[in-house]
Amino acid sequence: MTPPLPPIIERLAHRLYGSPIVRNSARGELVEEIVATALEPKWQLTGDWGECDLEHPSGQRIQVKQSAARQSWHSLGDRPSRGHFSTAYKTGRYADDGSWTAERSRNADIFIFAWHPVTDHTADHRDANQ
Repeated sequence: MTPPLPPIIERLAHRLYGSPIVRNSARGELVEEIVATALEPKWQLTGDWGECDLEHPSGQRIQVKQSAARQSWHSLGDRPSRGHFSTAYKTGRYADDGSWTAERSRNADIFIFAWHPVTDHTADHRDANQ
């Protein structure tokens, strides 16, 4: 049985994910978890600062990109945001040990673009079905 979360972690989880409209700084983590839940156990999350978000035992890599039409700073009726996703080549990458490799490449073989288009009062970034 998993022990209960300390009160400070519960507070933080509620602050970051307790509202249906999740702020940009936390929404990426949420979307990565949604994708991982769909692809596990064959694909595994790589961690905080990996070159990609999920990795397959074959070595294939996935990068999850996300955006939402309704942002945490919007009011109902505001003009929706437009999604922007980049798959630009990178100048290099950090290895798990923190070393830098200068190499022009993309950081993934597969890109998943998660767009949340709902802007009305039903919008809930936490709802994978949306």
